[in-house]
Amino acid sequence: MDAHGYIFKGKASKLDPSYIPSLIGVNLNRPITIADAAYFEQIEITDRRITSIERSPYVVYDEVTEETPAPEGNATIVVVRSPGGDYYIPSNELAEIAAANQDDETFELLGALFPAYRV
Repeated sequence: MDAHGYIFKGKASKLDPSYIPSLIGVNLNRPITIADAAYFEQIEITDRRITSIERSPYVVYDEVTEETPAPEGNATIVVVRSPGGDYYIPSNELAEIAAANQDDETFELLGALFPAYRV
């Protein structure tokens, strides 16, 4: 699996209406409105070294439902700090990349935030 991440492009209300994001995130600490949605663009990651992983305030928009208004784990968008630059990525996508590369260090970092990823 190719390593990828996402860069923040802006809030939906501030971008050209014709822009199509690769990923949409919503902040569950605020009322969910599409105008306040965060738009992200996918980028290729050439340097997979990670120094830290932090929770962002965003979850994947497609994962928020009436039954699951505050999804955990897979739907959480994390901030990856790396020597090559910081980027965002849903935790499940980062776990898939780590699994494809047999990267136990990334799973340890994910496990510190989410019990489901503890090795």
